[in-house]
Amino acid sequence: MKKTLVGLLIVLNIFVFSGCTWWSAEEVEPEVVQEEPQPEVVLDYYKILDVDANLEFAKGRFNLANDSALEWQADAQLLLVSTKFVNSLSDIGVVDRFLFSSNIRPDLYFAIDISREDIDRYTRNLIFVEDYVLKSGVLPLPLKYWGVTANEAIEMADSMGGAQFRDDNTTYNVTQVLSLAGGNNMAWYIVYTSGENVFEVIIDASSSEVIV
Repeated sequence: MKKTLVGLLIVLNIFVFSGCTWWSAEEVEPEVVQEEPQPEVVLDYYKILDVDANLEFAKGRFNLANDSALEWQADAQLLLVSTKFVNSLSDIGVVDRFLFSSNIRPDLYFAIDISREDIDRYTRNLIFVEDYVLKSGVLPLPLKYWGVTANEAIEMADSMGGAQFRDDNTTYNVTQVLSLAGGNNMAWYIVYTSGENVFEVIIDASSSEVIV
């Protein structure tokens, strides 16, 4: 009996001095590294800040262009409106071009370029039809159906992928044309380009629907 007790004490001492605490061992939880959440990327797409001011902006430029064209020829009709932005959608240095045709002078176009910064800064030009390349089938615009302003069209296009395109490309151009071509709907054609990269949105200028 004494030999048995002595044997148990020896075995117990071996476990204690060898660091084996089998009767109270605690499992060590692995340290969990918390990943910091990535900030959500918010694209700075073009927005109209004042709807009423935007409408007056559009009307003022059209009225100036149309009055000037009618002084040229009484039957002048608007063929297209175009704008080009470079590396920004800011109005700085940007002009809106209004191009008119006339059955009285079918050999000429009347063009008026109006500064976006100051409506009193504009230039008027007569251009020979053969010197100005247009898509085939371009027809005069049915103005009574024109309900979407240039800025409204840009806002739509930018929110639908244009802002992402601008964010992805350091340098880019954005061209915007209001046209009625080939018997299709009168529409805004907004094209973002950077090298070979192209993104386009076509918006019905009457209903504001996207044309696929």
